[in-house]
Amino acid sequence: MTELAELGGDLHAAIEAVNVPSYVIDPHGIIRWINPAAKRIVGDVRGRQFTSVVAPEDTLRAREHFARNIVGEGHARDTDVVLIGAD
Repeated sequence: MTELAELGGDLHAAIEAVNVPSYVIDPHGIIRWINPAAKRIVGDVRGRQFTSVVAPEDTLRAREHFARNIVGEGHARDTDVVLIGAD
């Protein structure tokens, strides 16, 4: 039994209910999961490249930041970028 399973409860329901925009991007830069708070901002963008929701002026910086995180240079950290909304 994993440590999370030992805690009980529904982890999936808990992370879906978080009111902070959250997402999961695979190592190829494809958005694999997005919570409802993020969907309200950018729409349902699962299956798309993460840069598809980044404003053109921030795309290069976002790609560089993503690449540094993938290769393990430094800590995974947040960065500020402008997103393109669903509407």
